Amino acid sequence: MLNMDDTIAAVSSPSVSMGVPGRSIIRLSGPDTYQILADMIISAVPIQQNTVISCRVNADDDLYVDARLYAFQQPASYTGQDLAELHLEACSAVVDAVLRRLCCMARPAAPGEFTQRAFLNGKLDLTQAEAVAQIVSSANSVQLNAAQRLLAGRFSQVISKLRTRIIELVGKLEAGLDFSEEDIEFISAEQAAETLEDIRQALVELLEGSVRCERMIDLDAVGLAGLPNTGKS
Repeated sequence: MLNMDDTIAAVSSPSVSMGVPGRSIIRLSGPDTYQILADMIISAVPIQQNTVISCRVNADDDLYVDARLYAFQQPASYTGQDLAELHLEACSAVVDAVLRRLCCMARPAAPGEFTQRAFLNGKLDLTQAEAVAQIVSSANSVQLNAAQRLLAGRFSQVISKLRTRIIELVGKLEAGLDFSEEDIEFISAEQAAETLEDIRQALVELLEGSVRCERMIDLDAVGLAGLPNTGKS
């Protein structure tokens, strides 16, 4: 079982082409994040949380890399822990060197571990955590848009509102039973039936919408191969 209280590090961006400079992001999360960075970077200003600063990263004894440091303080971060991102404009060999140095002081993150910590620390619910995985694996704009809607929490918001309505209805019904001998009516049978029907209809629409969204996310990918200018478009 993974330790959720140590400090982890990993590259959190697509790999850049071999030998070609590109933007890479190395992410750290955990209690020792800022101590590790203090031992590795040189900056004209102190590292301050919830800020962005320019710095140089000491990848090894002879290699310093220019970077931008994005610092986030717990609990206002993606994982709910102290978190930092190093944005590097460098080739893959340089990025690997920086990560190796970081991993001498932090544990390499397992696949999906940053999102796992976000879920366990209450920063994402289960549907949003699933949406992160779907965004990473999206193959087209339709799948990406569906996953983004899920990540925005719309599904969770609708469920939360329906849950509140059900709890309120149950409360009124229980109150009516408790005061059945009194001349008090908290909700009539007709009103309760209408509310239940509204909730049922909302759940049906939510289920149908979720099925459509799931079908879009799980669309098959089709590739067309052929010589140039032979009608593939």
